[in-house]
Amino acid sequence: MSKSKISNKTNRPTCFIVSSPSGAGKTTVVMRALARLPYVAKTISHTTRTPRPGEKDGVDYFFVNKETFERGIVNHEFAEYALVYDQLYGTSKKTVQSILDQGKDAILVIENQGAKEVVKAFDPVVLILIVPPSMEVLAKRLANRPNASTDDVQDRLSKAEREIKDMQWYDHTIINDNIDTAVDALVDLITTYQRGKV
Repeated sequence: MSKSKISNKTNRPTCFIVSSPSGAGKTTVVMRALARLPYVAKTISHTTRTPRPGEKDGVDYFFVNKETFERGIVNHEFAEYALVYDQLYGTSKKTVQSILDQGKDAILVIENQGAKEVVKAFDPVVLILIVPPSMEVLAKRLANRPNASTDDVQDRLSKAEREIKDMQWYDHTIINDNIDTAVDALVDLITTYQRGKV
């Protein structure tokens, strides 16, 4: 982990933002960490994409059509939203606030552009970047995904390089070389902030 300074200690619940390029493992790391963090809840995002096998509405995402999503944008219902691979993703302000109102910390697994908006909408916010140990390792992970094409892998690799550069402003970086070590790092980081609130 780098950039390990601990700041923004407060008695108020915190928004933890976790981002990574596609294939770096942020979702797996976060879900395993949450099992060890009883006072943290993950926000559920809205999306216009169709559910993948095994995904459930209201559990993995709120799956909505484009018209419903765009109506939410017009009504300023989202803390952040972004267009990712031709699909809209967003986190509603109500979803975040409902977690904070319970006295819990909220964790948002979102993209860099969305993080910039959440920082404006909530305080305090802690930004955590999860990265692969190398671009070569990321390429192998992406190539092993079901139905991955060469063009798709190259596109995601190029995007990943840009995203990592764009997210150098994040507070902390976790290298996901080993899943267990990465989970431990995320749990330790969040609990360090929580201890700072006592």
